[in-house]
Amino acid sequence: MDNIKIIHRIKSLKFSGYLIFNILFAVIWYIYTHGNVIYFWDGGFPLNPIIFISRYINVWNYPMFPGGPNFGFQQYLPLAIISLPFYIFNIPIGIIQWIITQIFANISFYGIKHLYLLFKNNDEYSYIDKIFVITVSLFYLFNYYSLLWISEYLTPIIFYFVTPTLIYFYIKIITAEDKKSYLYYLLLTSII
Repeated sequence: MDNIKIIHRIKSLKFSGYLIFNILFAVIWYIYTHGNVIYFWDGGFPLNPIIFISRYINVWNYPMFPGGPNFGFQQYLPLAIISLPFYIFNIPIGIIQWIITQIFANISFYGIKHLYLLFKNNDEYSYIDKIFVITVSLFYLFNYYSLLWISEYLTPIIFYFVTPTLIYFYIKIITAEDKKSYLYYLLLTSII
């Protein structure tokens, strides 16, 4: 009987969809990476963000040197800044990469879930809806296009991950009825 109570409590959790999604995403991520770091010949994930930031933060991009430091600065600096707090706490680089990917996957799941609820035009969110949204989110995150970007772990993968949430926020901005909610979603959009 205790197992039934535990299962009932998990089902009654408001964030059970996030829990199931995170477990499935972590399993698929582990199968895809085999627990290794994704870093190819021109990989975008900084292995040492402190060295990377110190090297690229003071780059003077002279016009006769078109784009070398600029490319590294624009492409890799966001990932270096995001991974810096984890690196300071001496977390292994493979775990850092997984945590960052998991965070962006959750942002994507949030957007897909709320877009679904927005277009469904109903406040009920049944278990069938949760399964549908989780499945759509996993197919959105693991397809040929996204795996191609993940294979080099460049900054455009971040934009791909946050696109559903940005679309949801844009719709909320357009349909905002009061100034407070308009400014709230505008602020959230600018943060992302």
